[in-house]
Amino acid sequence: MKGGLASRPRRAAALVALAAFGAAASARGAAQDDDAASADAQPAREAPHGKIKFFPIPMYTTVPTEGSTYGLMPVLLGVNGAGIVRVIGAPSVSWNSAAGVTGTLRFYYYPRVTRSLSVIAAASTRVNRTIWVTYLDLPVEPGRFTLEVDALIRRNIFYRFFGLGPDSLESNQSSYTRTVSGATVRGGWNFPGHFNAGVRGTVRDDRLLRYPIFGLPATQDLFPTVPGIDGAGFAAAEASLRFDTRPAAEYSDAGIASEVRLGYNRPLTAFPPFWQVTWQTRGLVRETSLLQGAARLYWTRELGGDGQIPFYYQASLGGDGLLRGFPDDRFIDHSAWEAEVEQRFRLLETHIFGVDTVWRIDPFVAAGQVYDRFSDLVSHVQYSVGAGFRAWVKPNVLGRVDVAYASEGVQAYVVLGYPY
Repeated sequence: MKGGLASRPRRAAALVALAAFGAAASARGAAQDDDAASADAQPAREAPHGKIKFFPIPMYTTVPTEGSTYGLMPVLLGVNGAGIVRVIGAPSVSWNSAAGVTGTLRFYYYPRVTRSLSVIAAASTRVNRTIWVTYLDLPVEPGRFTLEVDALIRRNIFYRFFGLGPDSLESNQSSYTRTVSGATVRGGWNFPGHFNAGVRGTVRDDRLLRYPIFGLPATQDLFPTVPGIDGAGFAAAEASLRFDTRPAAEYSDAGIASEVRLGYNRPLTAFPPFWQVTWQTRGLVRETSLLQGAARLYWTRELGGDGQIPFYYQASLGGDGLLRGFPDDRFIDHSAWEAEVEQRFRLLETHIFGVDTVWRIDPFVAAGQVYDRFSDLVSHVQYSVGAGFRAWVKPNVLGRVDVAYASEGVQAYVVLGYPY
C-alpha cells in the first residue's frame, strides 16, 4: 500500500542529533569494515565487558503539515568490549503547538551487521499515540532468507486531505485525525545476480476522528462523501522482485535498485477488492570523488475497486519523499508517477569526537502527477525544484534539511535517518 504502515513515524528528531547517533554508526561501521564477511561470527569474539555512553541532545523537527517541534533527547549507547554499539536508547520530551507535550521512548538493537530491531512508543498530551516495532534481517549473500516485520498502532492529528484528483485545490485543505493499526511481514530469498524474490502479507485498519487543528475545516465536513470517510480495513497479499547492485544499500555512492510489486487487497469493510502494481527504480552514479548523480522513476497503479477505494489507500504524491515541495498526501488518485534528478556535491568531510561526517548539498528537479484515466497521464504535471543539505554520518545515519519550491510556495523539511 502507498507509503507503508510507517510512512509517518520514520520522521525522527533533528539534524542536531547526528553526533550521538553518529557515534553509534561509526562504531558499527568499524565492525563492518573489519569483518563484514563474517558478521554472524562477531558475538563469539566480543570482549565480555562493555560500557554505556551518554549524550544529552537538543532536538528540532519541522515539516509542512506539523509545524515546528522542540525538545530534548538524551541518547544512551551500549558499547561492548570490542567497541561495537549493540544498543541505543533515545527517550525524549518535546513540544508542538498542536500535539502539546510528547514523551517518546526509542530502543534500537543491532545483534548483527545485517539485523536490527527497533521499538518506539510515544504519547502526547493531545491525542497522539504510537507503538511501532520493526525487525529487519537482510543478509546479502545468495541463498539466504530475508525477513522484514513492521507492526504499528498509531493515532495522529496531523493528517491533511485536499480532495481527489490531479486538479485538487490548495484552498480545499482540510484536517483530520486517523488511527492506524496493522502489521506487514515480508519474507524473501536471495538469488545470484543481486535478485531477491519475496512475498508480503499485510493486515491494516484505519479509523478517522473529527479533530481538526490549526483552524482548518474538518475533512468530515468538507468531504462527507469521499470513499473511506467512515474508516476501512483490508488484508493484502503481495509478490515482489528486487534487483539491487548497491554495495551499501541506501548509503552507497553507485549502483541501481529496482523493485516491482504486485498485490491483491481484500477489504475487511464495505468496499470492493482491488489490485495494486508498483514499480520504482533508483540509480546512483559516482562521477568524481566530489560529485554524484542520482535519479528516480516511480509509478503505481490501482486496478478495480469500482471507484470506492478509501482515499488513504490510494496513490499519493507530496511530502519529504515523492514530489518534495508539496505537503504530505497533497495529491491523491488511483495512479501516480514521479521522476526526479539530483546532483550531489560533496563539500567537505569532518572527523569530530571520533565521528566521520560527509557534508553535501544536493540540488534537485522533480516532476510528477496523480491520475485516474491513462489519457490524463500528463494532464496536470506538477514540478518542484530545491536543494537538500545533507550530513551523512558514516556508515548509515543521514540528516536532511530540504528546501523545495513548487507552484504552491516553499516547503522545508528537517528529517533524520531517511537516506534518499
